Amino acid sequence: MRIKLISHHTPNQHIFLAKANFLNHTKNYTNSLNEIERGIESLKNNQFKAMEISFRLLKIDVLKRSNDNEGVNQAIRDLLNYISLKNLSIPDFVNINNSDFDHMFKILKSYKHS
Repeated sequence: MRIKLISHHTPNQHIFLAKANFLNHTKNYTNSLNEIERGIESLKNNQFKAMEISFRLLKIDVLKRSNDNEGVNQAIRDLLNYISLKNLSIPDFVNINNSDFDHMFKILKSYKHS
């Protein structure tokens, strides 16, 4: 039996995201970042804002886990630039019921004014 996913995204984008998540959790950070970049690149001409934000947040997590503080700083700046360019606000894409929301919001907010 074959199950068809109903989505506005291409299967490759889901594969990139799943693979990047798996590689992140198995501490294969370099390859995880490569999959993230491939995923972001695949979204260049699309309007899938939530998917791109997912890739960008995952990138921040990967860089944080690999102790790349400068990379984290740049990834946060890139995320905030993307949010600004697309005229989004933080509540448009976060789960405000998530226990990590306050921590992530404080981190992002501290870079917003930099």
